[in-house]
Amino acid sequence: PLWNITIVDGLEGGRAALLTKMHHTITDGVGGVRLSTQFIDLARHAPDPEPVETVANEPTQDRLAGALAHNLRRQAGIAGRAAGNAASLATHPRRVSALVADSAEMARSIARQLAVVQKARSSLWTDRSLGRRFEILSVSLDDVKRAAKGLGGTVNDLFVAAVAGGAGTYHRAKGAPVDELRMSMPVSIRDDRSAGGNAFSPTRVLVPAGIADPVERFTAIRDRLGVTKRERAVAVFGPLAGLIGGLPTSLLVRVARQQAETVDFAASNLRAADFDLYVAGAKILANHPMGPTAGTAFNATVMSYRDGFDIGINIDRGAVNYPELLRDCIVDSFGELIAAGSG
Repeated sequence: PLWNITIVDGLEGGRAALLTKMHHTITDGVGGVRLSTQFIDLARHAPDPEPVETVANEPTQDRLAGALAHNLRRQAGIAGRAAGNAASLATHPRRVSALVADSAEMARSIARQLAVVQKARSSLWTDRSLGRRFEILSVSLDDVKRAAKGLGGTVNDLFVAAVAGGAGTYHRAKGAPVDELRMSMPVSIRDDRSAGGNAFSPTRVLVPAGIADPVERFTAIRDRLGVTKRERAVAVFGPLAGLIGGLPTSLLVRVARQQAETVDFAASNLRAADFDLYVAGAKILANHPMGPTAGTAFNATVMSYRDGFDIGINIDRGAVNYPELLRDCIVDSFGELIAAGSG
């Protein structure tokens, strides 16, 4: 199914867990947070939602025809905007030189993201499997904010520095030190309040994992993430997705596999509410997201909720033989960074 909700009850202290799975074909991380408002309430005794009007299923051929027509209209719109831009350039020739320079930088930016062909850097995380281990951890959001500000960066900089530092410590503990690891991180390009669909650009960046000093590692990662966020290619990957989606499935699978083989781990940062939320009258105590590994050794995704910085680490058991050690290394890395930035 495209979505699945599982309730696990009988936990310690009379608590329960709600596991929500949404397929990536219907939404991305930001959209998933918005979709969750359909079953999450702002008050313990919230009123029942309005009944949903049921719509009769259209015949399959009608749905296919509608989808095809929508795609054709979208491509026609892209072509129309391109023609309009060409006409504008014809009447404003001085814009041509600026466009040429801009296009050249855009091409270089796209090449930097797409032309990565080197294998992932880890000598330990080379195998892949269908087995998964999910580890969680939480730290104080206030502590993270204070430390990030003290170190001269953002909350996301500290998050990535902690995960990279933990990954580096794991490698050293296993006798396979590594200087850098390649991380993939989605950058949201959602510019409306919609919840469905995917609106993000994938980015890949080499992050220092071998720098033991937390301040030096934070500074290096902050600088590299700053360069990645300024990449011009980020703005065009969304529109390109529709064109890429029209390629043969066999080619898409091969390209996706080749791209995944260049990445060691994935990371993502999501924001939730800074106030209490409820499900069927029960207060949500923590919210640990489970991001897809997408062919990498693990995915570390964080969601800030209330004063919690809740992290879920979805680990490929075939790649990471000691998942508990990886979690402990990341916990220690957070502790070092928070101490360094709060002093």
